[in-house]
Amino acid sequence: MTVVLGELTRTDLLGVELSIISPGISLEAPFVQVLDEAEIPIWSEIQLAYHCAKGKLAAITGTNGKTTTTALTGRS
Repeated sequence: MTVVLGELTRTDLLGVELSIISPGISLEAPFVQVLDEAEIPIWSEIQLAYHCAKGKLAAITGTNGKTTTTALTGRS
């Protein structure tokens, strides 16, 4: 595994087939343009979960209340 700190270049992307970006990272971030130009698909974490899940998927999102909602959902 390689870790790149600082500016991301196309050379850094050799062999990269897919990028998973946290929802906390803006799609306006400079490295996203590098990914776009290299035609590397960009998925969100929820897309990754959907493609890997072996069953139904429930997503809990939002600014407040996720921990409580997740706990209540787990008790159902």
